[in-house]
Amino acid sequence: PTSVDALLASVPRPDKELAAILRRQQRSALPEAAPSADGTLWAVTQPTDVSNFRQLVPEMALEYPFELDSFQKQAIYHLERSECVFVAAHTSAGKTVVAEYAIALAR
Repeated sequence: PTSVDALLASVPRPDKELAAILRRQQRSALPEAAPSADGTLWAVTQPTDVSNFRQLVPEMALEYPFELDSFQKQAIYHLERSECVFVAAHTSAGKTVVAEYAIALAR
């Protein structure tokens, strides 16, 4: 079985739509996405050019009084496209900005 199948087997009642998304993402994973030793693919890094961020996200759900870092812009761009994001960064890097933005989008 594929790593997605193994992951879904560990879920009591996997959602069919989630299963389809996971399988699609596994097929479209970038070469930089290296699976773990057991073959499980947990995350895919997809660098996004956000040099034209204001064109990509012209109407932000939440405005900030400071310039966003590149990782924040990338995360917000993907959130605006209704895509899932996973942000891992050191303490005080600005992860909360991404969380606040996701909350603002949910309202």
